[in-house]
Amino acid sequence: MEIPYGKHNISDQDIDAVVKVLKSNFITQGPEALKFEKSLCAYTGAKYCSVVNSATSALHLTLLAVGVSEGDSVWVPAISFVATANAAKMCGAKVDFIDINPETINICVSSLKKALLTAEQKPKVLVVVHMAGLSCEMKSISEICEQYGIIIIEDASHAIGGEFNSKKVGCCQYSKASIFSFHPVKIITSGEGGAIMTNDKKVKKNIDLLRSHGVNKDLSLEEPWLYDQDKLGFNFRMNDIQAALGNSQLKRVDRITERRNKIASIYKKNMSPKKFIFQKVDESCFSSYHLFIVQYRSKIPTKVRAGIHRRMIEKNILVNVHYRPIYKNTFYNLNVKEKNFPGAELYYSRCITLPLYPELRKNEIETIAKTLSYLLCDSTQSL
Repeated sequence: MEIPYGKHNISDQDIDAVVKVLKSNFITQGPEALKFEKSLCAYTGAKYCSVVNSATSALHLTLLAVGVSEGDSVWVPAISFVATANAAKMCGAKVDFIDINPETINICVSSLKKALLTAEQKPKVLVVVHMAGLSCEMKSISEICEQYGIIIIEDASHAIGGEFNSKKVGCCQYSKASIFSFHPVKIITSGEGGAIMTNDKKVKKNIDLLRSHGVNKDLSLEEPWLYDQDKLGFNFRMNDIQAALGNSQLKRVDRITERRNKIASIYKKNMSPKKFIFQKVDESCFSSYHLFIVQYRSKIPTKVRAGIHRRMIEKNILVNVHYRPIYKNTFYNLNVKEKNFPGAELYYSRCITLPLYPELRKNEIETIAKTLSYLLCDSTQSL
């Protein structure tokens, strides 16, 4: 039986919530999206929320809503999924990369400082990614960006349920907006979907307009059917089926993140720190552990590392890698010097993602840990 790296968790209550919508008068553009938005605000502490059809759409809309356009510069961490950078490209912006700290796998604060001192064009927006569910050093990053008038957007696709300084990720204390993902392998799911949290009323208004074709319906009491298109928008709405599922899942998000932290602790007890490096979680943070990523402590040739990866999969343990540096992709590989990103290069040369989802049993976790440890020893003893 295969053990996937991630897996959705659907309860009877989730199914009941979806069935209720299917039997109602509205399966889209009904009341469920608004209910989900209110629940997300109550959970995170943010003032406003807009739910959409994906986290990629959420990031795209947010960048547009804060005014990113042709010729602007947007900075993103070198390690993330390509969608983080793609959303800026969709706005016509120039994308540049900031190195990561391989210990936290988050944006490196010292690298950010250095880049800002030497950059010919300062970024309009910095997108930070809370990698694997671990919050970035938001206070330090905010203080740096404030000096340059840089807008911060949090790509918190991995991090709902996480905390920084005892406040929920998504509260937007240090940012203009935060983005969540509800893809099936994330902490909670709506099938597909995303959300934008913000404390800025103008940003919320712009997002909602762009989310639904750029059409404004609040125009005339005398002609209630009237609408007008103010901007070129998109059909990025979340339907009521998705919203009902997401809202039902949100009710148990804290139990889910507690279970994920428990699984991470079992892994750590069964894996030698002499062989593996675990993501460093500062005491100011509570990680939601969307992913459990380890790094090999010793340098391993790519061919050997690939062999370990394949042998794990052959044993039905579906490991993964999160992520290849974005600049290595053909679309972005334009005169990028790898030596400028030592943190990303080091991390990518030795990382592997192990299965993590709430139903994972203790004996399965122990088997995964022991299997990887054995294969590492077996593959490297002749090096």
